Amino acid sequence: MRVVIALLAVTIAACTAQTFGCGSDLKIDGKLRKQFLDYHNQKRRDIARGAESNFNRAKNMYKLSWSCDLEKKAQRHIQSCPSQVQGLGSTGANNMMWTISGGSFDKSRVEKMIKDTLDKWWEPAKQYRLDADNRYPRHSGLYNVANIINAATTKVGCTYNVCGNRMVILCLYDEIAYITEKILYDTGNPCTRNEHCTTYRKSTCDTATGLCVKPDEPRDNGESNMCSPSNGMTDRTRRTILDLHNDFRSLVARGQAEDKLIPNGFAPPAARMLKMEYDCNLEKTAANYARRCVYAHSLPQERDNAGENLYTVSMPDAEKIKAGEWATRAWFSELKEFGVGQKNLLEQWLFDRQKRNPKMKIGHYTQMVWGTTNKLGCGIQNCQNPKQTLVVCHYKQAGNVMARPPRPIYEVGPPCSKCPQGCTDDKLCIA
Repeated sequence: MRVVIALLAVTIAACTAQTFGCGSDLKIDGKLRKQFLDYHNQKRRDIARGAESNFNRAKNMYKLSWSCDLEKKAQRHIQSCPSQVQGLGSTGANNMMWTISGGSFDKSRVEKMIKDTLDKWWEPAKQYRLDADNRYPRHSGLYNVANIINAATTKVGCTYNVCGNRMVILCLYDEIAYITEKILYDTGNPCTRNEHCTTYRKSTCDTATGLCVKPDEPRDNGESNMCSPSNGMTDRTRRTILDLHNDFRSLVARGQAEDKLIPNGFAPPAARMLKMEYDCNLEKTAANYARRCVYAHSLPQERDNAGENLYTVSMPDAEKIKAGEWATRAWFSELKEFGVGQKNLLEQWLFDRQKRNPKMKIGHYTQMVWGTTNKLGCGIQNCQNPKQTLVVCHYKQAGNVMARPPRPIYEVGPPCSKCPQGCTDDKLCIA
């Protein structure tokens, strides 16, 4: 569903304008970049403030910035004006193909074609709705809309090309929206303060639009100095996974993590939530197991009795840093989607729910925030048989210990009140 076909009679003329910092080797100018970008951000703003009647209001909706890298990638993929765009990995995509013939086509017509394309992508928003949790549906009717409104997306890059009687317009996004039952955004109100923007570290709020802004991050330079490069992980990927784990543990420790089973409430704060460290031995066992490309738990002795979380996405070429981030967010989302309850105990009924509904998993979340766990290491494998990207993370001490009486997932109490060796600003205990 990466192509929509339409008809139009045109010929193409070049146009120039400001560059947005992009190189001269790219086809479009700054005016067209602004047209693409403004349209996307206006729709995201409309969703956030509840101006679209078929959609809930949104909190934590991020403002898009222009990516010259994505524009360059888009230009490369439509050099021959293909009817379908393939090989995009973990990049989201909207595209349109027009069949053209004859006639003059100046800059204003290019702009009109782009507007017509954007409007065509948005048209299904007038017909379809998301469910109460704003999940991507099981049909493809909102494919293009989902890419435009996916809250966690922060970058877009677009371009067009003409080959004979075909014109292709393509936009690429730094996140994929069209994953069945993926929550595209959380219902709430537009941001008014920086504290309202929690998806990415050190985010700010653009109060003029009510959209959150993700700070720029350095590119992954491929360095692997923290652990052996033979495990297939870069330092940037390691830090991303580790930082996300600690961010989520901090959210729980401060009593700000939403729990499905506590009406309008949050999981209780943690008196002793240890800060996690990255461990190369755990990475080695995780990477070795990930290479098998089997989405099933390993034997405890194969991981030295460490805890284990697994995640798979059905694309064999996902970027490892993206897959690691998707996995960590998916694991933590179990608290908001299914819940643990005020008692915060690891009780059998939490797992028995899966017998009624296999989706009602909670063990990934409980391992992530197990109070005495303070080390993790992960392996990520792009697999061809079956086609998937598999994420494996190992933890020590292992969590999810079933006992009688049931053990608490973590010690409840005022944040840091039982830290043995001090506390961080994020309310995590120093191990």
